[in-house]
Amino acid sequence: MSTSAFDVALKQFTTQNSKKLLVKSYILPLFEYCSPLLNNITQEQADSLQRAQNACIRFIYGVKKWEHITPYYNRAQLLRIEIRRKILTLSTLFKILSSQSPPYLYNKYQFRSTISSRVTRSHDLLLHKPRHFTDSYAKSFFISSIDLWNSLPFSILNSLSFISFRISLLEAVSGGLFSR
Repeated sequence: MSTSAFDVALKQFTTQNSKKLLVKSYILPLFEYCSPLLNNITQEQADSLQRAQNACIRFIYGVKKWEHITPYYNRAQLLRIEIRRKILTLSTLFKILSSQSPPYLYNKYQFRSTISSRVTRSHDLLLHKPRHFTDSYAKSFFISSIDLWNSLPFSILNSLSFISFRISLLEAVSGGLFSR
């Protein structure tokens, strides 16, 4: 059976729910593997990943190439790859800060309040961003996670557990937190 015949057979004999389950179980984990570390990719590489995710949506719903795909993302309740990467980066950072492990990563992060005793209008949960001079360091997990963390509202940062942090973060994202 040729690849195109296999594609036709797969599209005919599977439901949208089973296709969605296939994509969520087998494809999206490949996109998300080490995704917090993928901040240093070029725009061309990011676009390529996004096109691959778009192809998954087109597979699930049989969307034609020229049709607008955003409504199908909403229908599938999927977030675009860039937003998923930001959520995973923030989730990883929250776990590092709350568990204080691994120590070699936790010790790199410092809250602004521990560095400076000046009274400011900002809250105590903002992280200190070290000076950096290279573009590759600016796009590293360390610096980009600090930028993302400091962009969050206090109500999310003040979460006491990972579950409440994740729920608050997802609610903020659905409200347009990382919208372009």
